[in-house]
Amino acid sequence: MIRVLVGSLSEQVVEGVVRPVQSDFSSVSHASRDLGIAAGEAIEEKLRRVGSLPMGGAVILEAWPVYAYLNSRVQDGTAEVGATSLFFGVSGAAILTILATWLPLRAGIQKIQSVEF
Repeated sequence: MIRVLVGSLSEQVVEGVVRPVQSDFSSVSHASRDLGIAAGEAIEEKLRRVGSLPMGGAVILEAWPVYAYLNSRVQDGTAEVGATSLFFGVSGAAILTILATWLPLRAGIQKIQSVEF
């Protein structure tokens, strides 16, 4: 069940918070910045060690076959996109998307397993 709470995000007692960040984990809003400050320097350091989020790469890899298709339609009216660019674009985007999902989930599972209940 989803509950909507009003107030300071850093003072809420919840199981999790979705924190909007940029690809380098920097805050995109004051609320996101406040959450980072409340989480502490140790959490911020862990996020910095993760590196950048690869989602932009997935968008660019998917965009290339679309660009090639539209460009060929504008140039001479034929729509020929090579299977190679389509294969590598979709495959690369799929790999990046899987990694962007799997790596944080694996880190979270390891963290949960290290906590004694």
